[in-house]
Amino acid sequence: MHIITNDALIEILREQIFRNGGPSSYARRLGISCAFVSALLKGKKYVSGTVLQDLGYERVICFRKAKTGEQSEGDGVNQRSL
Repeated sequence: MHIITNDALIEILREQIFRNGGPSSYARRLGISCAFVSALLKGKKYVSGTVLQDLGYERVICFRKAKTGEQSEGDGVNQRSL
């Protein structure tokens, strides 16, 4: 299983947008709004649905054992409460 960070996925998205002629063309091709594409690129929304499918990825939620007595440091993966 190959796992990447959200930041790495955004870079892949940027490359895909560039190959498709820019944000407007990419949004039109996928049937999504330019505002949504912009929010993805700014990190205001998580990549999901049609965009994930277009990039060939799927969302997987992972958990790991917390280090006892230490505050865990970020590892580049966006973490949020579920």
